[in-house]
Amino acid sequence: MCIGFPGIIISIDKDNYAVIDISGTRREVCLDIVDEPVAVGDYVITHAGYAIHRIDVESAKEKLSALQELIDNEYIDEYRDPALVAGLLKKISKVSDAIAGPVTIMEICGSHTYAIGHFGIRKLLPANINLISGPGCPVCVTSSRDVDIALYLAGQENTIFATFGDMLRVPGTK
Repeated sequence: MCIGFPGIIISIDKDNYAVIDISGTRREVCLDIVDEPVAVGDYVITHAGYAIHRIDVESAKEKLSALQELIDNEYIDEYRDPALVAGLLKKISKVSDAIAGPVTIMEICGSHTYAIGHFGIRKLLPANINLISGPGCPVCVTSSRDVDIALYLAGQENTIFATFGDMLRVPGTK
């Protein structure tokens, strides 16, 4: 399930793409289908790499506050069992010790990015495990320009291009 959250427009380029910030996470979105004119400083709701609706500042802050409250109060406490965390970290460390080199893991969900940063998960992991944040749900955050680039690269000789199954249905512009 995808949920659209308000993001504030940080910049707009000549090709009608904007960089937006959603609670500290920046994404590029296309402004071609937004329901009314927007400018830097406006809040927009986005989905699948497109800004789809301009939203007033008060509503945006209310929605972001509600999201934060939901995260802080409703679901997180269920997963704060110190014994469970200690057991998982012990298992991760054991596996990590058996690996000769560094391991980099990319998570792609914005909610995961938030939780990893908010709860300091990177600091808990062994030194040879590096977590990096990906772009978010591919369908939700990939602009049509990026889809076009990916399709071009995938069509090159001697190229293997891997993606999530959901992305196979996302059309480019060409």
